[in-house]
Amino acid sequence: MKNKLFFLTLLITLSGIFSACSPKVDYAKEEVQIRAVWSNLSEYLAKGDWENYSNLVDHTEKLQILHPQMGQWLKGYDEFSKVYKGILESDYTYEEYENELLNINISTNSDMAWANAKVTWSMYGPDQKNRMWYSVAFTKVDGEWKIVMLMACNIPNKKND
Repeated sequence: MKNKLFFLTLLITLSGIFSACSPKVDYAKEEVQIRAVWSNLSEYLAKGDWENYSNLVDHTEKLQILHPQMGQWLKGYDEFSKVYKGILESDYTYEEYENELLNINISTNSDMAWANAKVTWSMYGPDQKNRMWYSVAFTKVDGEWKIVMLMACNIPNKKND
């Protein structure tokens, strides 16, 4: 009985030590950083700034972009850059752009996060509004949040628009 009590006490003590030594995650700080990545992504897209835009995504084969309007599933940074670089360096201009990151969920060890966003934009006047829901996954690369997965889904236009 004494051995069991001793080992139980030892186990509780060690678990307390390990939990006290593990780094505490400042979730509010992490959320601010993730929101900044999403905001910058939108800003660079609107400006056509490929260099800064591309630096916000993971540059590995883990990157995946699913976009219904393009009808493509882009796997890896190379496929992504072939498609998006051309779009950002073209003459597209956004006449209206709204972007709202709705919620963010951060993993307990703060190396992964996922979020949902609602994006509305118009490229050819207010009659041509596009509305989409996005699911976005973020990962930490060298201490910075990067987008590793983006999946878009069309929101049907309202009849009164």
